[in-house]
Amino acid sequence: MKFERLQRLGNTKFQKIVNELMRGIPAIIVARLILQEWGDCNDVQEDTLATQLKRLHTAITNGAFGGDLAQEAKRKASVRIKLFHGSTLDCMDELIELAMIQRVRVLALWEKERQLNIPLSSLNFVINDYRDLLLSIQKIKFDLGLDEYKGVIPGVKARSASVTTPHDLKIQEQVFEAVATVEHIFRKRGIYAQVNPDA
Repeated sequence: MKFERLQRLGNTKFQKIVNELMRGIPAIIVARLILQEWGDCNDVQEDTLATQLKRLHTAITNGAFGGDLAQEAKRKASVRIKLFHGSTLDCMDELIELAMIQRVRVLALWEKERQLNIPLSSLNFVINDYRDLLLSIQKIKFDLGLDEYKGVIPGVKARSASVTTPHDLKIQEQVFEAVATVEHIFRKRGIYAQVNPDA
């Protein structure tokens, strides 16, 4: 069976892998998620797993897992062609790769600060850069329609009601926890969000 190793991880993890690939997350980043964060598939090298993930993405695009996933992949591919025609650089993949590098830098400086038990001013700058990069990536995804925007739209007084599933609530709860953790770190470091009235 194709992709048996990935499907053995269970429906929840397999669906997460599919979702990440469909969102345009590079295969190497998804491979690191599986190997480092989940601790799964330790019997395979990172680059080999990334190759399998690229094949999975191709299979999804070709309709191997249902028409809806294939349609989403084709829609996303068409957006990339329009935006980056004639370019060998995939801007979204590059931005995501930069965000991962910046995340590693934040964690390394955070660990160094904890070991030294003194504040490092450079950590503030790296955190701010990482935050700005994440916000830029999210804005691009909203602008391209890759993620559904659910915030308040200027000039619109009311939002239409949306259906919330238990899965959505769990994700929302995880996001709130992550935001609270980041805000706690920011407050501890004396970093405060800057509001741009012209944005």
